[in-house]
Amino acid sequence: MKIAKATGRPTGSVFPILARLEQLGWATSEWETADPAARDARRRFYQLSPEGLSSARALLDERRPTAP
Repeated sequence: MKIAKATGRPTGSVFPILARLEQLGWATSEWETADPAARDARRRFYQLSPEGLSSARALLDERRPTAP
């Protein structure tokens, strides 16, 4: 999974986080619609929702260090 590799976290912690983000309305997901015979398993694609994007930006702004 690309998200797990990019964050360095195990998939066992990434999937519950993604599920919580979906429950909060911060993320949406959909199953791959490509031919299932083309791959071993279908992939699930995640995307931040507009609310999730603005909330994430607000959190980053709050936690970003201020200039001295």
